Amino acid sequence: GCCHEVFGTQKILGLAYQEKYGKFLEREDVNVNVVGVNHFTWITDAHYHNEDLMPIYKEFVEKHYKDGYIVDSSTHWMNNTFVSAERVKFDLFRRYGVIAAAGDRHLAEFCPGYWYLHSPETVKEWKFGLTTVDWRKEDLAKRIDKTNKLLAGEEEFELRVTGEEGVKQMKGILGIEPFVTNVNMPNRGQITNLPLGVVVETNAFFSARGVQPVCAGAIPKGVDSLVHRVVYGQQLTLEAAITGDYELAFKAFQNDANVCISPEKSRELFDQMLANTKAYLPFYDQWVKSK
Repeated sequence: GCCHEVFGTQKILGLAYQEKYGKFLEREDVNVNVVGVNHFTWITDAHYHNEDLMPIYKEFVEKHYKDGYIVDSSTHWMNNTFVSAERVKFDLFRRYGVIAAAGDRHLAEFCPGYWYLHSPETVKEWKFGLTTVDWRKEDLAKRIDKTNKLLAGEEEFELRVTGEEGVKQMKGILGIEPFVTNVNMPNRGQITNLPLGVVVETNAFFSARGVQPVCAGAIPKGVDSLVHRVVYGQQLTLEAAITGDYELAFKAFQNDANVCISPEKSRELFDQMLANTKAYLPFYDQWVKSK
């Protein structure tokens, strides 16, 4: 249930504070209230001690909205799959008044397709990198090769910091160092305007008592309609996968915010995608017969 997308946004809040006051903040110094679903998270409240960071972030957004802001000057969004100039994040803040707390390439995929993903030129305008299938294949091949070399004793395993919090979470559950961080858990009421039982992302308290979600309140109006669409799409997809219901799967696909084509073209694309992944779909033959 872990995701480090929020961490990057905490860093940006720290940079906004540094730009205004000249003092560097570690991301752990930035306390935030998180609501949403995985990769589509939103910060509704941000503080450094008792200082509200939301007005500071607003100034930062207005200053850098047009050209964007590069967090790491050693990389560039055009040459890196995971880097952006944060323009999508800034635009969503201007639209809704709350902080979109994920990487731009993730935020874009949950929004209507014509906002940020209409064409390659649109993506360049918003200045974020795309994760290509070719890159994924190449990266997987490198990982498999690395694993084989480790197993064969040709390379030594290097212990290093990953940027994730798995060790801290284990220490929290063991009661060594209880702490709070954002994780994905079934909704037990921590987000008040999403259905119970669906997986949501909020802060949670890790202690010897286990992992207890922190009540985050409601998703703000405007943003809630975007998140609801994602949640119900996930529910439809899950039900279709479990039951093997072709039409239900197609409805989930057609309702996705990025499917901005006619029903005829969307069904054609859907069928092509199923055919290309049929090796992983136990219901594929049944689906084809039931069409």
